[in-house]
Amino acid sequence: TAPATTLAAALKAAPGRAAKIRQLVWMAGAVDVPGNLDPALFAGWNDKAEWNVFWDVDAAAYLLESTSFPIVLFPLDICNQAPLTPAFVERLREHREANALANVLYESYAMELGNPTNHSFYRMWDAVAAAYVGRPDLFMPPQPRWLRIETQWPNAGWTQPLPEGTRGSREVYVVKNFSKSGLSDFYDYVLTL
Repeated sequence: TAPATTLAAALKAAPGRAAKIRQLVWMAGAVDVPGNLDPALFAGWNDKAEWNVFWDVDAAAYLLESTSFPIVLFPLDICNQAPLTPAFVERLREHREANALANVLYESYAMELGNPTNHSFYRMWDAVAAAYVGRPDLFMPPQPRWLRIETQWPNAGWTQPLPEGTRGSREVYVVKNFSKSGLSDFYDYVLTL
């Protein structure tokens, strides 16, 4: 759940490693929603890119174009549904003495939410994808979509949905929604990690 730089470099250095990857669970992209680049920096020219893809578009494109292992993608479509709220940060604070991870999360999230302008921006981006590994029941089943990564300006970093089989695209399994009780259970699950 980060830019694909390290993974792409490792696979390029030793292509045989890809055969050992059963599945990649990755928080990246924005399929049917706008991207999340800071509008103060990128206003007016790129509203499609998600940060993890935008940060290294060539590495992201490599994963889609040059590998065949299944990719389960957690784009902004689902991550936008899990805001980082002051109430959740307070719950982390309450759990921080009993749970080392809760303490680390509390310290980093409290710092971000200390700035009131961040309250509407931050989501539980990476935590959403990570929760799938331990609790796939929190999510609706992944749906196949054909995607490609736009590498050229002005829309570099766009995870572009295309018709099935379109040249230059690849089938990726996209998770776009929590299950019926998944969102509330997701917040509880994060506190138990």
